[in-house]
Amino acid sequence: MNRAAHSFFAAFVGWLLPFVGYLAWLQFNSSGFGYITDFGFLLFWPLLLTFVGWAAVALPMSLNLWKDQIPTLGKTILISTTATTGTFLLIAAWFRFGLIWMLWWPVLIGLIGGAIFWLLEKWHPRHVWTFWLIPILFFPFVRLVALPIAVNQFPYITHVLAEGAISPEARINVIKRIQVGDHFNDLQVKYPKFFTTPVKNTSFSGGGWEYYIRFDHPGGQVVEVSAGREENTDSKPSDNQKSSPE
Repeated sequence: MNRAAHSFFAAFVGWLLPFVGYLAWLQFNSSGFGYITDFGFLLFWPLLLTFVGWAAVALPMSLNLWKDQIPTLGKTILISTTATTGTFLLIAAWFRFGLIWMLWWPVLIGLIGGAIFWLLEKWHPRHVWTFWLIPILFFPFVRLVALPIAVNQFPYITHVLAEGAISPEARINVIKRIQVGDHFNDLQVKYPKFFTTPVKNTSFSGGGWEYYIRFDHPGGQVVEVSAGREENTDSKPSDNQKSSPE
């Protein structure tokens, strides 16, 4: 089962590195910091397709194609890249996914995964169980542990990176850090995605959360701020409400 574990981990790393690189490219390519709006899709669906491709193609190949000795690095990469690209095209055609623009992803999975698989087969590392455990726990860890922690500790960055996956709560935690007396210019520097144009009032409602900010004049100081869960009545106070004395 060592070879199966190696191929599983290689497929995971082959998915992970392009995933991280693509997120970085989206952030800094054209629109600057704050471009990602489909983090949940990018995290889950390509990972799921990678797993399906590994189970259907890569696993049988790794167990049966090279029973005695693995070929050279170049041949391994060529075979793995051909297999990942062909599998992706079949899956995309079968389910009629409009994902041909992502063809570069399975190509990179084959290139990177093939190289990782070859290295592991030559290296023969101990503790093979870790090559199963790390990929299996990755998605639950990110979605259930890392993102909730980031929402509380780094809400603005989390909102920018993970918008669409966990964004509303992160947005509210940003607003909860705003104090009465804060100036619009300072807020614009700290949270440029939220404060773009001077206004007297700004608000948000969605995903079970809401906030309201009032300035003394457009581009001035905050005189009232509230943020928390959406309420059914106007009389019930928000979770976090601050206002300047009249």
